Amino acid sequence: CKMQLGYIFCDTELAEKNVLGCDEVMLLPPSFERVDVVFYMALIFIQVAHEGRNYWKHVFNSRRIISWIKKYCHKSPHNLLDKLNLVLAEYASLTKGKEAYEKYVTAIAVAHEKGNLGMLAICNERFARHLLRQSTSKKNKFNIAAAEEYRDKAKVYMKRAAKSYRDWGAMAKMNRLIAEAKSIYGPNMCSEESEFTLSPAIGGRTESGLSCARC
Repeated sequence: CKMQLGYIFCDTELAEKNVLGCDEVMLLPPSFERVDVVFYMALIFIQVAHEGRNYWKHVFNSRRIISWIKKYCHKSPHNLLDKLNLVLAEYASLTKGKEAYEKYVTAIAVAHEKGNLGMLAICNERFARHLLRQSTSKKNKFNIAAAEEYRDKAKVYMKRAAKSYRDWGAMAKMNRLIAEAKSIYGPNMCSEESEFTLSPAIGGRTESGLSCARC
């Protein structure tokens, strides 16, 4: 689905363009497919708000979607706790909520316990991006030690995300994330060749031209 791929590859415009309307969502079968679509819709609305486009509209939309995910999670907590906690973490990151850190860690722990590599990769990546935003926030503008601490933590979770994408088989995404990490931390970011090897995309495809610059 272009919506999911757009989000994963950080092309927010592509993702937003392919978001379904609420009426269209309700026409989907009441299955995991609907839950997955709603989950990505929430993440996309939050990311668009992060980018400063129609902030309040997307905050309102994300709140609405989060209420749906909470209802779904109440019926099937084992399947949806990681998704719910990630969406709540992203929303708290957007709105400067204090619970963001806790929600990210919980989402990562649940995804790891379930053995869901794709979800684990996304959770680690989003947490890394949250920590990078914290390192450049106004609060830490003149607190160099705190900013560096956030950057160091982000580096750890970015590496974990890359490993999870590799284990999931998403080599094009892994390559892109490693390249982005090196642009932030320098060429020695992923010096352990046994851990990270830049690989061609699965099936001989070339990597998408989607940009991660706005994530």
